[in-house]
Amino acid sequence: MRGEHRGRFFRLAIAAGLAVSVLGVAGTAMAQVPALPDPPPQVISAINTVEGAVYPPLDQLALQGSAGATAIGFALRPECSELGYVAFLGAVAGPSLPVGVIGLASPLFVICGGAFADGPADPYLHKADVAAGPDIAKEWRSVVVQAHSLRTTTPQAGTYFQEGCSVIGFAPPSSEFPPPSERFQYEQLFC
Repeated sequence: MRGEHRGRFFRLAIAAGLAVSVLGVAGTAMAQVPALPDPPPQVISAINTVEGAVYPPLDQLALQGSAGATAIGFALRPECSELGYVAFLGAVAGPSLPVGVIGLASPLFVICGGAFADGPADPYLHKADVAAGPDIAKEWRSVVVQAHSLRTTTPQAGTYFQEGCSVIGFAPPSSEFPPPSERFQYEQLFC
């Protein structure tokens, strides 16, 4: 019990430290960007009027589209997993923008919530993963081993792999792809 308490405290301390460091970096970056001039009151009033007219229908469409997102969720999950980056950038840039970032992002979060719910294709994808997944993973591991040996023996190939690893940092994680394709962990191949 006591070790479990320390483990939770340790994870909480790491999460708090990461949050403070991210906010510190974001604050430093924002300090280097020149401030946007305050829009005139008429512009702010017009933006508020448009937001009041546009956000409620967008929210209703998102709620209705959530069921459709559940049906095809396996196809939307990789894109929805990237929404966290957009939310972070919106949180950093949000105070300097005259438009409410949360109001724009809320419908996307609602649709992505539906995409991560179990849909009608998920049981079939799970069965395919149980049937073919271990074989796919075994073959993929052999490809990764060959790629790693190529990277270490050929210097030019190593630079290509490094560039590929930088690009993959912007791609959705392979764990968000539907099974059995999630077993093709391209991060292992390049990084």
